[in-house]
Amino acid sequence: MSTNKSPFEIRLEILKMTAELMKAEYESNMEFVTEMQENLSDKGLNTQAMIDKFMPKPFDFNEMLAKSKQFYEFVNAK
Repeated sequence: MSTNKSPFEIRLEILKMTAELMKAEYESNMEFVTEMQENLSDKGLNTQAMIDKFMPKPFDFNEMLAKSKQFYEFVNAK
């Protein structure tokens, strides 16, 4: 049985999926930086410059909306 979703419901689902995707990407990048810091620290190397270079920045709402719009356009493409 299929359910028809309103455009609002579809946009809301896409927004949720985008937030989950961006959160997972941020967490993955944080894991990378943490592992890199530990490896460099174990070798006695200065880690601050590398952390500054690779530290992911948290995404903001406008970035999330822009990415959601891209996904929504993909869904609407024929």
